[in-house]
Amino acid sequence: MQKKFEKPRCGECAVRFLTYFNLLNTEDLLELSIEKTSTVYKKGQNIFYEGTNPNGLYCLNSGRVKIFRNGNEGKEQIIRFVSPGDIFGIKSLIEGKKYTTTACAIEDSVVCFIGNRRMFHLFMKYPNMTNHLLIKLSRMLEEAEQKMTSIAMKTVKERVAEELLNMYSNFDKVNKEAKDIRLSREDLANAVGSATETVIRTIAELKEEKLIEIDCRTVRILNLKGLQKAARINE
Repeated sequence: MQKKFEKPRCGECAVRFLTYFNLLNTEDLLELSIEKTSTVYKKGQNIFYEGTNPNGLYCLNSGRVKIFRNGNEGKEQIIRFVSPGDIFGIKSLIEGKKYTTTACAIEDSVVCFIGNRRMFHLFMKYPNMTNHLLIKLSRMLEEAEQKMTSIAMKTVKERVAEELLNMYSNFDKVNKEAKDIRLSREDLANAVGSATETVIRTIAELKEEKLIEIDCRTVRILNLKGLQKAARINE
């Protein structure tokens, strides 16, 4: 069961300046804070499901979320990870079509939900918000194309190094000093399109090369430039 709690106030939200809602004036922020819903999702709990109809837009206040599709034999294909301050469910909301992916919390997360009516009202009142959303969609498409290219052209080691670098740059935009990446080996494998056992061996290899260190499910990057070289980035 989803647990209700006192929802974060938009005007005081720590991640508001990372979102498009930073464009809103004080009155609209207050109305949004009153009208939205906020929910705690436990680790492993789904937020929306592939094949269901979108009713609004989601914004991650805290925690981590994965966006994935179910592939052959139930294996997940992770499309992207969502960090605090990110919005998700955009594509289906704009298209007015059913979700083509599922969103699931990979750690306890606070998720805010803004209904269709409120979102489209804000789109009309703040044209810049629509422009920013289109830019976001364009970047998501670019990232998806890059991931497809990496899967086709790069080795597992290069893909793992690249995914760790992506997580490092995106996982904590609020606390820029954070260097820890908390992720299961299975999720990492599903993100790079490889077997879990292969990814475990690759992680051990990167550790041997002193590019990363590992503490249970936490990965810390020790040598950023070395990991970039391993990922064949900026060659």
